[in-house]
Amino acid sequence: MYPEKPTNTALKVTSGVAVIIAVVLVTIASAVSANDKKQQTATTANQTTSASISATTTPATSTTTTPSTSTSYKDGTYTASNQYYVPHGYEDIKVTLTVKSGVVTSSTVVNSENDRESQIFQEDFASMYKSYVVGKNIDGLNLSSVAGASDTTSGFNSAVNDIQNQAKA
Repeated sequence: MYPEKPTNTALKVTSGVAVIIAVVLVTIASAVSANDKKQQTATTANQTTSASISATTTPATSTTTTPSTSTSYKDGTYTASNQYYVPHGYEDIKVTLTVKSGVVTSSTVVNSENDRESQIFQEDFASMYKSYVVGKNIDGLNLSSVAGASDTTSGFNSAVNDIQNQAKA
């Protein structure tokens, strides 16, 4: 009625199997832990790389072209507004430029910031665009994407075009 008492050989085999299983489990746990650390390091490196790429690719370049015939502009302060399309709808930009002897001496922009995503791009644009505008000749002034805000830059360029037409002598 009672089960037979295991022999020493059976106990040794069972103990040996248990040790092997324990070693395998410890090895697997170590490998998983090491892999998790590598993934965390890779994720952190990717985030750092993404931030670096973002920081290095977002500054604007001014694509100012000088037409073959120079246009005269009246000194003064000019304002133009433009509505432009973004993926979430329409946004507005109001641009004010002060022009003296054909050179932009000051500039301001006011953005509508209708949604959070657009607001981020518009604020980045507003914080970076002046170095590409102030001190530059208004004739042919046209910016490429500033701070990754290609739609805001396009709206800005359209407003500048309106100002160029207003300021022509």
